[in-house]
Amino acid sequence: MPALPSLPEGLEGLETLRVSVAAAVGSSCVVEVSLNRPQQLNSLGASFCREFPLCMRALDHWSPCCCVLLTAAGPAFCCGAEPAAAAAAAAASTCCSAAAAAEPHWEPASPWGRPGGASCCAIPTPRCGAAQQQQQQQQQQQQQQLEAALSCLELLQQPVVAAVSGPCVGAGLELVCCCDIRLAAADAFFSAQELQQGAPAAAALLQRLLRACSSSSSSSSSSSWAREVCCSGRSFAAAEAQQRGFVSAIFPDKETLLAAAGALCLSFAAEGRGAPAAAKGALQQPPRAPLAAAAAAAAARAAAAADAAAAAAAEAAAAAADAAAALQLPYLRRTLKQQTLQQQQQRSSKALAPTFAKL
Repeated sequence: MPALPSLPEGLEGLETLRVSVAAAVGSSCVVEVSLNRPQQLNSLGASFCREFPLCMRALDHWSPCCCVLLTAAGPAFCCGAEPAAAAAAAAASTCCSAAAAAEPHWEPASPWGRPGGASCCAIPTPRCGAAQQQQQQQQQQQQQQLEAALSCLELLQQPVVAAVSGPCVGAGLELVCCCDIRLAAADAFFSAQELQQGAPAAAALLQRLLRACSSSSSSSSSSSWAREVCCSGRSFAAAEAQQRGFVSAIFPDKETLLAAAGALCLSFAAEGRGAPAAAKGALQQPPRAPLAAAAAAAAARAAAAADAAAAAAAEAAAAAADAAAALQLPYLRRTLKQQTLQQQQQRSSKALAPTFAKL
């Protein structure tokens, strides 16, 4: 059995990820990247957004790495994104409580709103509005950081295999959408329920889910299904995911899943880095590339036709100029003859001037 190569510097001792060389074939190896926050159900937060791009860039430039296996520690694959505005929510709660103690900071919504006829902050006040605005800004900032981190996985040259067991929710679903191949255990289920809680990720998740299901037998039905899942936020089991082409295979338990995923990654590594990376690059081309090429060729032909028309117009203009010059030639000849006669008369007059003077 070949010795496992050492990982690049900076990939050990990470807070949210456990990175290890799972197997090796010759000079090629499989790198396992595991979400490693089981007590937090592997939620994706600021630390993940900081560490994950560094990990992906390091593996992208590490020549022994031919395939990446994405797994998760614990019973849950990923419960979604960390609450982006936990601090803001706490601040808002503190704001309301302190203000209520100092002065009334609530407005009566209606006599039937709550017991007592009032609802705390039922009508937004400037103080609560500022806290809500701060919370929204933090949510948007976290979403931007998360999208940037997930984009690093999509840009990775090596193929990525995701082995999913247990719940995979929200941002976790978007994470596995960025992988090239998805395998699942029988207990796996997926959900976009974060979208129902106001997370501003619907557009990115929908596009990634559509791409992940684009290879299924009926692309139109998969498109409708992906939209339904994102709009409703409902859960779907591994069997439904396989039916829609989202996962390739289902295994009875996590142990069997990891063994099968490792064997698949090892088969990629046996091909070396070049072939799997080239295949992934070819598959990532836009599906309408032939149409785009045809459109470019048509544009080139139109440009050539325009150049030919311009050249013809230039030739016509030159011919017109020659014709105009030809029409002016007799006039020029007459003018020159008249000038010559005038000069001859002037010379004759000068020559005869002394003779006339003697007379």
